[in-house]
Amino acid sequence: MKTALISLTSLFVAGCPIGITAGVGYNDFEGSGVVSDSRLEGERAGGLLVLGPQKIAFMGEALYVRKGADNAFLTGMATAADIELQYVQLNYMVKLGMGKHFSVFTGPYTAFVTDAKASGPIPGVNPADVTGAVDDVESGWVVGGGLKLAMFILDFRWEFGLTSVFDSPGAPDIENSALSFNLSLKF
Repeated sequence: MKTALISLTSLFVAGCPIGITAGVGYNDFEGSGVVSDSRLEGERAGGLLVLGPQKIAFMGEALYVRKGADNAFLTGMATAADIELQYVQLNYMVKLGMGKHFSVFTGPYTAFVTDAKASGPIPGVNPADVTGAVDDVESGWVVGGGLKLAMFILDFRWEFGLTSVFDSPGAPDIENSALSFNLSLKF
């Protein structure tokens, strides 16, 4: 127990910044069920925690994220629809420092759906209950890089879903994809 406490204390002494982050994501769908779509601009915001020294560290985030696509034309649809999905997303990443100001990071994420809306009918989905047709939990992967400027971190990342958005029989097979830009303030 004493060793664990000393190790935990050394992490904080080595630098364990916490902070807040906010940004914008350009989201769309990927997969065999996508005929065409346009990127949906969605906000994201939350908190972050970095455990470890600057060279290699664990970076965790808890975020509110809005995903989906505008003008999504999916397999079996007669007309396109705007589809908006809201999640609470947990990112579990390894961060590698590349010099004093630049870092790269990668790792899995788990996202829990909080709301879903569609402007038109989706095959295999009850229009009155779009949220019920969306898989409750999404798994995916994050890859990105960041630039540290004093207390601020400017980062860019690509997130891609590894699980299908819909779990309803007959619904198109699609995954989320996002390119995002974020600004974090670490304390």
